[in-house]
Amino acid sequence: IDVVVETGDALLARLRPPGVYFIKIDVEGYEPFVLSGLENTLASHRPVVCFEWSADSMQNANGRLVPLFFPANYQLFILPKARPWL
Repeated sequence: IDVVVETGDALLARLRPPGVYFIKIDVEGYEPFVLSGLENTLASHRPVVCFEWSADSMQNANGRLVPLFFPANYQLFILPKARPWL
């Protein structure tokens, strides 16, 4: 099976949406790879980015995740663990 791989920046440059407002990432620890392919989008559109951050994903990310947000001057917020009734 051949799979075409494209960065988020390349995809968005090709599709040319009027804006990028929200990005949801769920890649089990590979967030740094996804985000490194979205550097231009993060800087130019400044979308809200939502992703799950666990001890396992932090280990997989090896400290590369948070610095990807620095060039675009993002603020990071940690949400408390979800309650079972939510």
